[in-house]
Amino acid sequence: MKTLYGKIEVLSLMLVITLSTMALITIPQDNDVEANISDPDDYGYYWVDNKDPDPKVEYSWIDATTGGTKISDSMYSSYSYTTVSLPFNFTYYGNTYDTVYVTSRGYVSFVDTYVTTSYRKLPSSGSPHGTIAVYWAYPYYYRYTSGGIWTLSGTTSDGVRYFVVEWERGAYDLTYEAIFYETGEIKFQYKDTQATSSSYSNGGYTTVGIEDPTDTYGITYSYNQKIINNGLAILFTPYHPKVSVTLTDGHGSDGHVVLAGYRYYNLHVDVYLDGGVNRFKSLFLYFGEVSSYILIRYSFSSGLMNLSAINPENEYIKLDVLNSSFMSDGVTNWSFDLKVWFSPDFPLGGNLSVQYLILTSFAGVGMGEVPDVFFLENTYAFIGNMKAYVDPGNGWEEVSYNSWVRDRIPLRFTGQKLIYNCTQNDTLFPQVISPPNSAFYVMLVDENGVTCYDNSSSGREYDFILNTGSEGKSKVFEIRVGIIPGENVINKPSSFILRVDDDIPPPPSGFIIHADSFRDPQTEVDNDDELFLTWLKTADRLSGVRGYYINDTINLSNPQGIFVSGDNDRFVWNRSEEGEYNLFIWAEDRVGHLSKPVRAKILIDKDEVEFFDFVVGPMGVNGWITSTSPTCIIKVKDYGGSGVFGDTVEYQYSPGGLENMTDWIPADLFGVKDEFNVEIHPQLDDGPENYIKFRAMDFAGNGYTYSELFQLKVDSEPVGFRDIFPSTNVWWPSTTVTVNITLFDTTSGVDLNTIYYRYSKNNGINWTDWTKYTPEPGQIINDGREVHISIVLELPEGDQNLIQFRANDIAGNGVIESEKYVIKVNTKPNVIISSPESGAVFYENDVITFDASLTSDYDGDPLTFTWYDNNKPLSDRPSFETTLLVGEHVIRLEVYDGVHTVSKQIRISVNKTELPPPGVDKDNDGMEDRKEIIWGLDPTNPYDAELDSDGDLFTNREELENDTNPFDRAEHPTIQTTPETPEEKKPFLDLMGIMVLIVAGVIALLAIIVIYSWMLRRREQEEVLAEQEEDNLLEAGNIQAALPPPPVPTEAPPEGEAPPEGEIPPEQYPPEAPPEGYAPPEGFPEGAPPTQ
Repeated sequence: MKTLYGKIEVLSLMLVITLSTMALITIPQDNDVEANISDPDDYGYYWVDNKDPDPKVEYSWIDATTGGTKISDSMYSSYSYTTVSLPFNFTYYGNTYDTVYVTSRGYVSFVDTYVTTSYRKLPSSGSPHGTIAVYWAYPYYYRYTSGGIWTLSGTTSDGVRYFVVEWERGAYDLTYEAIFYETGEIKFQYKDTQATSSSYSNGGYTTVGIEDPTDTYGITYSYNQKIINNGLAILFTPYHPKVSVTLTDGHGSDGHVVLAGYRYYNLHVDVYLDGGVNRFKSLFLYFGEVSSYILIRYSFSSGLMNLSAINPENEYIKLDVLNSSFMSDGVTNWSFDLKVWFSPDFPLGGNLSVQYLILTSFAGVGMGEVPDVFFLENTYAFIGNMKAYVDPGNGWEEVSYNSWVRDRIPLRFTGQKLIYNCTQNDTLFPQVISPPNSAFYVMLVDENGVTCYDNSSSGREYDFILNTGSEGKSKVFEIRVGIIPGENVINKPSSFILRVDDDIPPPPSGFIIHADSFRDPQTEVDNDDELFLTWLKTADRLSGVRGYYINDTINLSNPQGIFVSGDNDRFVWNRSEEGEYNLFIWAEDRVGHLSKPVRAKILIDKDEVEFFDFVVGPMGVNGWITSTSPTCIIKVKDYGGSGVFGDTVEYQYSPGGLENMTDWIPADLFGVKDEFNVEIHPQLDDGPENYIKFRAMDFAGNGYTYSELFQLKVDSEPVGFRDIFPSTNVWWPSTTVTVNITLFDTTSGVDLNTIYYRYSKNNGINWTDWTKYTPEPGQIINDGREVHISIVLELPEGDQNLIQFRANDIAGNGVIESEKYVIKVNTKPNVIISSPESGAVFYENDVITFDASLTSDYDGDPLTFTWYDNNKPLSDRPSFETTLLVGEHVIRLEVYDGVHTVSKQIRISVNKTELPPPGVDKDNDGMEDRKEIIWGLDPTNPYDAELDSDGDLFTNREELENDTNPFDRAEHPTIQTTPETPEEKKPFLDLMGIMVLIVAGVIALLAIIVIYSWMLRRREQEEVLAEQEEDNLLEAGNIQAALPPPPVPTEAPPEGEAPPEGEIPPEQYPPEAPPEGYAPPEGFPEGAPPTQ
């Protein structure tokens, strides 16, 4: 059964607006709402029945036999009608009537008195017109049947007049009625649909429905369907109440957003009632799929409409009854302003549609959906990041996740604010919006379940302050939200782990002051303010060592000094004083606990040695060294002091980057001098990343003095050449050759001003002068470490072309010449026609040999041959034989090697052959020379006379004697049929007879096969034609020839007697003769159900 607007699901908000008036539609009693309502016809009438589920028509039988008028006594035939006046004007399909024609066959009409049993699906053209089929079928009611037809007038409790037509029992014991309401609605009710013949029970062979007087519009409830049961009620109505719902005070730039739990919102509801405002009874509004709902009832009391609210146990939605309002225009419209609040834990969100159901008092039922009324935001988000702070005594300090904190100090959590998720869209919302404090609260829960609450964090970041505690352990803190379901918060719950440290770290050990480096064994004296401190890292069992404080004074109550991170075990101190100098160090763990201090001392003497005059060789140019084993010289002095201690002079170097510095290497100097000349020969690598450094101490051992770090740029390799193209195995297709080559020097780079080239066209016998090449910017790669050269030259064909390049590098390693590269240029083919010779003369039918097989190509390209005769293609082979027509022939050969096309041309003549006179036989073979020439035989060959050139058992001589073609087997001399003497009989004629018999047998067998195949095809064609002819008869509607005649109908039973079960329904028997003046409608046999 189709529904008008589809199923209305169980929904979140159900607003029911009700008037205390009688209605034909009952109010739903539960939340599963689906209406059995038809689609309207084109005029607008539709039906509603009383079958489950709600809403449904109320079945309330009105007994017209009590207090009513029996009108069937005036009907003297089962094909009768009577005219009945209505107690009020009744509007039906836009027309108003005051009388109705009631028939004996279960239907009425306002315009037609025709009575028939030929029930039809409505609307249907032909009589009767304007049928209101309550139970239109064969069962009849008239004067002589039991029961009869009754009418009754009355008024409903709210003043609506009605008129009842009741068909009671009748010939088949069926009781049903039609109620006409003054409002224009029609209601069918069925008290007893169990006929004495089961064929007509429950709507069998019956039409239930209505149509307009013009048979244009109509709607069928049942057509020969057994769905009409006892207690069924069907209401036909033209009214279409409608509802619109609008959010008037939403959020966002479009005002379309409702924030769950934020405040009450105004929903403006307009109700249109085409039956008039006084017919309004109830309105149901549904939002979302939630089992709980709000029920609002409106009722008239002394002419006023009062509002009350019924709230469910789970208050997902609330209605502000006092601030909601309603009004009517007194004609067709009610309007309501409903103040609605959605709980913050509302289970649905997103774009919500409103579905509605309108119940009226005798003015139809309205169902529909108002799509996308508003966007309900019931999801939330924490913005920001959870942050933790501690106050060790000097203010709040932020601590990171899973970090250590000190025991017994204040701890604080903040950094996040709860907002409605959609308000993060800055296009719709200029700023984010937080839920009100009444909609949520925030909890901080630790690993022991201890909970802190922030009940007022709306519009701000939550804020929790507690204490770290005195126990050293890991503590876990998690943010949770109350009231709002956790799954509605799109962020995962924020958590924070902190570890509490309640222990003091041990002091560092092995604290030493070194004079000039961390490895310097001199720990007693130094000559400058730079002191190298080393110590052994200490360990802390909990938070670990954060670092170390270093100072030349100590005050543990207020530690001052330089702080060094805990991953260090050394530090350079840049302050000292002459004499004994003390330094102190103590450890601090990651939460601020301090260890005991440790002291170290050193004697300061500030005299120092000095390095100067560093030189290196051999030098190239531009600061580059051209040897990987250069000579490095530096001087070191200590004037006015204790002198340079030669044993301490050392150097270290790197053959490729600072990370590859060698250990310190002695310079092999001995003794003590004011000045040493230091000379070394380190092994370096090509490249700019070579470094060398020196150090030395004075004799007093005041510590090492270090030279500066010298950078040595080494390039010992000259320019290289690669990627020559075209290479030696490539033949260039043109004499205009583009030569490409790459010059490279991966260290200092190619000197762009030194690039030259030269070339030779005769294998080096003669060369051009060196020509300078200036590369374009795009040819210079990696700062000149690669240079791509491209030169265009005009070179002759062949492999005698050479080219050579030269260049220097930036470091000055000298000009380097490349090898001499061979440049091959593709050569043309050498075309040779060895046959025929130009000027040769041939005769008609001569076979001429064409031969160019001696043609060659120096560079070995595959060749393509094309012969032309007078510009017409002749052949594509190097050599071939053929005949030519009489005349002059220009023979042209084109040879193509993939690059070049070479053409050669000759001229030959073909003359017409001169025939000798009859009777001349120069070779005496019995055949005239004239005939031999005509038939293509050799007139100079005496041995071809006895040959059988076509294999027809006749010699060439016999063929020419009888003027037959010696080369055509089908043409031969006539066979002699006269008897011959034995000595004249030829053996070959016996063989010919046998062959003729064999051929005749084969031909006969083939003829039999062909005839048999033809007969089979003919039979198949006849069968196909017969099938096509039968199909054509069926398509033309002529089925008489293909189908057996219909069975002869049996005699109909007497009127009023039900046919036995399973037999043909009674309406297919001849019915009782209709009254004079009646005729069955065209196309429908009287008493037979129409074809569906």
